[in-house]
Amino acid sequence: MVTASDSLSAASAISLPGALAWSSLPYVSTPSVNGPACLAEEWPVEAAPPDLLFPTGPIPTTNISGMQHIGKLGSGSWGKVDKMVDASGATFALKQPRAAHGDTTQDAEDQRESIAHEIHMLQLLHGHPRVMPMLSVVGVPVDTLQGKQLVRKTGLAFSMPLALGGTVFDFQKDLWLKGWRTPPLAISRCFLQAAEGLAHLHANRIVHLDVKTDNFLLVGERELGQGPLDFHPDVRMADMGYAQQQTMHAGTGWLSPHPAEYGTMGFASPELLDGHPYLDLYASDVYSLGKVLMDTILMVPPVMGNSPEGTFDGMVADFQRQFPGSWHEVENAWGGQHIRLLDMAELMCHPEPAQR
Repeated sequence: MVTASDSLSAASAISLPGALAWSSLPYVSTPSVNGPACLAEEWPVEAAPPDLLFPTGPIPTTNISGMQHIGKLGSGSWGKVDKMVDASGATFALKQPRAAHGDTTQDAEDQRESIAHEIHMLQLLHGHPRVMPMLSVVGVPVDTLQGKQLVRKTGLAFSMPLALGGTVFDFQKDLWLKGWRTPPLAISRCFLQAAEGLAHLHANRIVHLDVKTDNFLLVGERELGQGPLDFHPDVRMADMGYAQQQTMHAGTGWLSPHPAEYGTMGFASPELLDGHPYLDLYASDVYSLGKVLMDTILMVPPVMGNSPEGTFDGMVADFQRQFPGSWHEVENAWGGQHIRLLDMAELMCHPEPAQR
């Protein structure tokens, strides 16, 4: 299991890629080391964004004009994900600002910067099999309101492989509707791959801050065959919109100031929810992954961890009270292996960050 100390020792040997090499391209200002959020406003919409250089080679760049929209896959606070097809007939997912294509909103500039930030995070994480890969960077028009004036700017989007199996949450929902409980083998397979993805982030000094079942995608069809034991997942971590790269701070070391934004309340650590001024954000991610493990075992929505009902003991007690028959199944089915997995979740959800 990933711990903050393990992550920090691994990170010391990591050589991160340098700043993006954009300075020689027309219409583009040289970005800072914090990523491509400072695109020059005069960069023409019809042009493809300049190549981003990765340790394993350049990522292709293009614009949206040669793509066709097939359907909507999902949306969040800052971005939306659509199913697209290109001129060759290849299908893929495209994540772009919600304000793209004439959706004029006051927060369009924030959306534009958030997607650019996520592209930068994916640049730093490129090449790991448990992180959803970025296939290309795409230029999209974004119409923003400045006062009463409509201003068209260039935003960034990025393409990804389609997650044909949906999310780990979708997998759980399928099992629930079929009357099946997730077997320990399927939980272990998903959890191990999810932990590998989070370990890669921590080894690169990046914290996710929105670890939840919806942010682990299943590549490939979600075929259950004769039952959930036939499930062989290919889990990829996704949605780096809240991710932060960590640095050593004078006076507090690796404890970080409380982030201005973070993800989903039911999965967030108690210290995040309580507003502690300085936090071990690696340990907060580990707590959230423990909540993911609990969620896949108990198959009930998590409760906020800064309430008595949201602690590990509180959630288990509430589950026992609401679903006594299901708890008997958790205790006795599969040779008690669910209980052993819950023991691991309890360690990860310890109220003291240093004990996780």
